[in-house]
Amino acid sequence: MHSLKKIRKLFDRAGFKEIEVAEKHKAIFLSGNVDHWDRYLEAGYLAAGKGYRGVVNDIQVRGLIPDSFTVPSHSDKSLEGRHFHAAVVGGGVIGAAITRELTRWQIDVALLEKENDLSRHASGRNNGIIHPAFAAPPGSLKARYNTLGNRMFTQEAQELGVPLAWPGLLVVFPSRMMHMLMPLIRRRARQNGVRGVEYLTPEQVRAREPNIYNKQQGGFFLPEGGIVSPYKLTMAYGENAISNGAQVFLQTA
Repeated sequence: MHSLKKIRKLFDRAGFKEIEVAEKHKAIFLSGNVDHWDRYLEAGYLAAGKGYRGVVNDIQVRGLIPDSFTVPSHSDKSLEGRHFHAAVVGGGVIGAAITRELTRWQIDVALLEKENDLSRHASGRNNGIIHPAFAAPPGSLKARYNTLGNRMFTQEAQELGVPLAWPGLLVVFPSRMMHMLMPLIRRRARQNGVRGVEYLTPEQVRAREPNIYNKQQGGFFLPEGGIVSPYKLTMAYGENAISNGAQVFLQTA
């Protein structure tokens, strides 16, 4: 882990003397002002990968008006006096999935979403990759739940009628030195319960992906990598929850 003093020196050399660098909750917090959006991004990348839990970039760009929290233009009292056993706030994939799960019991469930539809933010705009648990630290809750969730997806997709594919995940080596890591890669996969990790030569990589860049030096393949439409999945969770008796309230900030 880099010390704050060392990170401070990196920022000074990069011309970020106005930016404050602090540590909070084992993460790097950045604050201050810059003149251009590219400098905002540059500062965030400069602080990343230094051994901390993450980077919180609270730098302001001069002249840039940040997006504000949007609320519906009208309001009413349709929910006043209503009672539910459970209320879920946020109609992204997590909120919609939780709402659907709660409808397995004989309880009244409400899903509250401030936008005019579900999946309007990150849940409808990510790349839809179903990750194997390879990247998560071994022994962590993230690795445990990543593995469990990965293996639940086939049944979930079948129940919801959502298209799902398992093309696998190909990780490419940029240099031959990376070959030496294969024993560690196999060990990490085994620790996290990731099955079927396969070493590939440069020729085997090119056979699987003809458009790969010429300087690749082989890699490894994880068959438990999948892909699903994040928008369709979120909407299917929400629609199934409604079919099971949940009530969804849109434009409800």
